[in-house]
Amino acid sequence: MQLSIGHTPIGHNVLHGTKGIALQGAGVYSCGAPFTLDHSDVRDNHPDQIFTCPGPALLPATPALGGGAGHRSSDDLALVEGWK
Repeated sequence: MQLSIGHTPIGHNVLHGTKGIALQGAGVYSCGAPFTLDHSDVRDNHPDQIFTCPGPALLPATPALGGGAGHRSSDDLALVEGWK
């Protein structure tokens, strides 16, 4: 399974929860599944933009596609962004 987000803004999402609950991944939350962002802007989400955690389905990071800027998270997921 892989999530692919193309030409889609993801913004202005706010997470709310009970005291003591970790609020993570207001923009994109992926735990164990690789994902790509292609020409998709993730910003202005609270408390964060993207949260990832390792899982059995993770694949090694790949280089940027289509001329976008490639980014790697601390657990070696690849993010592909075409614009900011």
